[in-house]
Amino acid sequence: MAIPTAPAGAVDTARLDADIAFVGQHEHLPGLAMAVVEDGQVVYRHAEGARGDGGRIDEDTLFKIASNSKAMTAALL
Repeated sequence: MAIPTAPAGAVDTARLDADIAFVGQHEHLPGLAMAVVEDGQVVYRHAEGARGDGGRIDEDTLFKIASNSKAMTAALL
């Protein structure tokens, strides 16, 4: 599933919130955290849901990405 991107300088936070809600429901995610960085500046951030220990996911939550880093590296290359 691809989420459309906005032109540089035009972060549509309402659209991002809606897309995140859709993906979270569609993929049955217990939670997530993400940020959009443009020109080295964070222009959008979002964190929601529950950690495995029952705590809330926030901007400081660390995630174990394990083998997911292989796919992320391949996509970036």
